[in-house]
Amino acid sequence: MPIWAQSDAASSWSSSDASLHRSIPLTVLPQGQSHPPEVRQVQVFVNGTLIPAPSPALYSGPLRVLLLIDTSGSMQSSPQTEKWDPGFATAAFAVDSIPAKAPVMVGRFAQDFELSQWQDSSGANKQVFSLKQPFPKGRTALYSALDKATSILGNAQFADTVFFVTDGGDNFRTGKPQQVVESLAGRGVRVFVFLVDSGVYKTPEEREAPENMEELRRQTGGVVFRLPWSKEWISSGAAAVLAKQIQGAAASPYEVDFQLATR
Repeated sequence: MPIWAQSDAASSWSSSDASLHRSIPLTVLPQGQSHPPEVRQVQVFVNGTLIPAPSPALYSGPLRVLLLIDTSGSMQSSPQTEKWDPGFATAAFAVDSIPAKAPVMVGRFAQDFELSQWQDSSGANKQVFSLKQPFPKGRTALYSALDKATSILGNAQFADTVFFVTDGGDNFRTGKPQQVVESLAGRGVRVFVFLVDSGVYKTPEEREAPENMEELRRQTGGVVFRLPWSKEWISSGAAAVLAKQIQGAAASPYEVDFQLATR
């Protein structure tokens, strides 16, 4: 049963954080149509040291979702016909996977970055479907978009989550990726990556993309989804089941509390 929590996030905490209380989300996603397991005990390590932690509690508080959609040229499924069917379908699936009551902010990025106001899931759905006509173009400022997402969330609330629709390639880098990832993890923001398969990876950035997205997932306690697009997957109801499971995993992570030791 897949379970994800932040990794190495504590290494970015400074000495001024000593004796502070910390809470991190623990994401549990069931396999198939089974129910997620009950998590009764966890071990928390900070810089290799085991930290006492009580039993995690299932979170039932508010949740905000920032949906970021890559609309750069690499998301085109066919440059000759200027289509982006897999990318658009993945974005539509991602918005369907957002918990119904969560406020949503929708962002799109290539070299530039555009962002909506906070809205409900219905408004977010309409905004995503408005992206069907303009075809993807431009270079990809992936980590710059994530960096802006971090600043937008500000003092992040527990369980804040980024739904990230992208092929994972970054060819317009303006900052240091590791600093961006550590900033997200340090604020407790999970990143759920909806990875778009662009076919054969041709550039170095595209070849590194799956590994980089796995590292982003690992450090933020998120998940990488590689959707098995087919008519059978949709008609069988498997796509709807997965969307429902993602809703639950996003809305109800376990809350792991612990205290940093005094240095």
